[in-house]
Amino acid sequence: MRIDFREEKEEFDYKTRVTTYRVLKNYHVEAKTKEECFKEIYPYERTLRYCNGYYIRINDPDLEKEYLEWKKTGVDIMMYYGGGVVD
Repeated sequence: MRIDFREEKEEFDYKTRVTTYRVLKNYHVEAKTKEECFKEIYPYERTLRYCNGYYIRINDPDLEKEYLEWKKTGVDIMMYYGGGVVD
């Protein structure tokens, strides 16, 4: 299975009060199952966690919904913290 996704930057024009999203990079992951693909996408998303206005978006809206549902139960402590120390 292959899933295409992109990194977007949210930009707000204060004069016109319009928000736009600019695609910065396109990516894809390949794995045997959808869950394995989601596990490969998750680290990309985590790298942007401190970057305000930057997002990872899956190109297929249905897969995007499934990914958001998967994150509720599919992310374990090692994926979240990456082997770091938890206080």
